[in-house]
Amino acid sequence: MSEKAKAIEDILALIRQHNISVDEITSAIEGGGEENSLTGSGRIFAYIGGIFILCGLGFFIETFWDNMNAAARIILYLGSGVVLFIIAQVLASQSHYLRTAMPLFILAAVFQSGGIMVAFDELGTGGDVRHAIIAASLVMLVQNLLVFHVFRLGVLLYIAFVFGLALVVDVLEIIGSDEEWNAAIAGSLVLGFSYVINGTTWRHLTPGWFFIGGVLAGGGLFGVLEGTPFHLLYIGLSAGLFYLSILVRSRTLLFVATCTMIGYLSYFTSEYFADSIGWPISLIIIGFILIGFSMLALNINRKYLQAG
Repeated sequence: MSEKAKAIEDILALIRQHNISVDEITSAIEGGGEENSLTGSGRIFAYIGGIFILCGLGFFIETFWDNMNAAARIILYLGSGVVLFIIAQVLASQSHYLRTAMPLFILAAVFQSGGIMVAFDELGTGGDVRHAIIAASLVMLVQNLLVFHVFRLGVLLYIAFVFGLALVVDVLEIIGSDEEWNAAIAGSLVLGFSYVINGTTWRHLTPGWFFIGGVLAGGGLFGVLEGTPFHLLYIGLSAGLFYLSILVRSRTLLFVATCTMIGYLSYFTSEYFADSIGWPISLIIIGFILIGFSMLALNINRKYLQAG
């Protein structure tokens, strides 16, 4: 096999592995040099334009809101979102305008979800506002996942993630779950979702999600176990986060895992040794333990995370 044929075979293997589309390859080939610079500038102008649109609509709504009837309020809010969403899809259908479409998708999500909430407020007869939040979150989750299936844009996946998390949290609150359990369950779901996405083309989105998931899961589970005979199980969570950070090569998750372990050890010593004569010695011991964990985290980062 010639070197050229071998190179083509390797390229095809990478394309299949990362689910890279033909449009993405074409866009990458066509963009270069001065055009890349122009694309970056265009993206900046697109976001600035989105901010101006948001401010303009916001000022208009604030100025004339009290003079509008229910239909006008719904049309202004929800209609603006639908129009922005349609324009964003038109731009996204052309590879040269993908970056320009991103802020419009975000604006559309803001106004569409707000419009659904306004519709519930104007047409409803009272009730729990969380039902309206669930309805808006569900609609936005399904809508953005469907459009993501067409355009494969990370911003749509991110928007779907935000509304999916809001949906889970509100459902848990409605069924009467405790706040600690809500955080632990939501955090676990975020970590699981991030783990799946981490193996795809959109892994660049996961650092923030790993942080949110780790903090929610860690804080929630600590609240559940605090004051119970099972609080030592929290060490298992920290160990699990350490292992997951190595598995997905995430420094963000490694940082969260280190913080959860440090936090638990501080809680443990203050809870059981604060009133004893050995408290000063315990502080010294915990200091050495924390230094040891910092060295462990650095070794993990150097051996397992930087290697990737």
